[in-house]
Amino acid sequence: MIRRLPTHLAALALAALALTGPLPVAAQPNPDLGTWTCVGQCGASGADGDITLSPVGSVGYGYLTTSGSTAHNVSPLAIAESGGQGSTFFQTNGSSYTSAPFTLGSAQTVDAWFNYVSTDGKGFDDYAWARLVNAGDGSTAAWLFAARSTNGNRQSVVPGNALGKATNNSVPFDPVQTLINYKDFDFNTRNTAIGNPIEWSKLGNWNGTCWRDNAEGCGFTGWLHAVVTPGAGSYRLEVGVVNFGDEIYDSGVAFDFTGLTAPAAVPEPGSATLLVAGIALLGVVRRRKLRGQRSHPESGPREFWPRAAGDPTGPGRRSAAARQAARIAHPTPPDKPWTTASASPSMTTAWPRSRWCAPTR
Repeated sequence: MIRRLPTHLAALALAALALTGPLPVAAQPNPDLGTWTCVGQCGASGADGDITLSPVGSVGYGYLTTSGSTAHNVSPLAIAESGGQGSTFFQTNGSSYTSAPFTLGSAQTVDAWFNYVSTDGKGFDDYAWARLVNAGDGSTAAWLFAARSTNGNRQSVVPGNALGKATNNSVPFDPVQTLINYKDFDFNTRNTAIGNPIEWSKLGNWNGTCWRDNAEGCGFTGWLHAVVTPGAGSYRLEVGVVNFGDEIYDSGVAFDFTGLTAPAAVPEPGSATLLVAGIALLGVVRRRKLRGQRSHPESGPREFWPRAAGDPTGPGRRSAAARQAARIAHPTPPDKPWTTASASPSMTTAWPRSRWCAPTR
């Protein structure tokens, strides 16, 4: 027997539908990454080390990385931070991946997944973003994702402070409202000191490293699910990642959405890219600790200088007078790398820490 819904209940149900309108329908950019525009290093990948396939169920995902990128000023965010000793840090090299324009109706949503990966942090805070761009004027319509390297984890990485520190951003981003699984999010720290480094080949020569062995901010966010309803209009989806303050200890971001497919062929890195990667690798043996804050936060800043002639104490923490004397005695980098913030009083702007510096791991 088929029972009919009572007339008064049917009327109430129809009234509820009239008030709420149709359920939002997801709309996506062109899923063929071959139609997207890449600046820097971008591509498609299958499961790779720690960065497995997303919950979408695609056979691969899109990615972009700072590793090997010679592109600069790709971030839409204007951020300038003090690097100590009179220096100023800005974005350096990076990559962006932008879709062709696509159209949304008033109730349609954009639904995508993101996974940020980093080997950097603590003063050299790389960052990644994903945003909907108005196709007409290139302005930001909505943020889908933001993450920034740091020495902490969880909310200090996502959303991070990049959007808040940008002097040219007025579009808010609330991860609680935008990221469906944010309440369950916990950063996946990888610790090189215990033999558990990050594993993602897209990090190039910095894969398996961390700027400090036990830094909590080296690792990956895991897949975070973003949903936004920006309103009717024509948009592009832009995903990006940049190094900050230098060009070593790379970072990257993976992304996925329903139907995403790889281009027919992803070109191999050219000789110029490989040369840049080789030069970046040399930086690890001459890494400086600008600000001194790359030491353990509880131990305070550290400055170690070469032993001066006739000095029986050897290298160690020096007074201001001793440091100034060392600067005078060594106006150019000595054979033994320094770990001080600046070897020359004239160096008052940002410069790669790959010069005149060395890791203290």
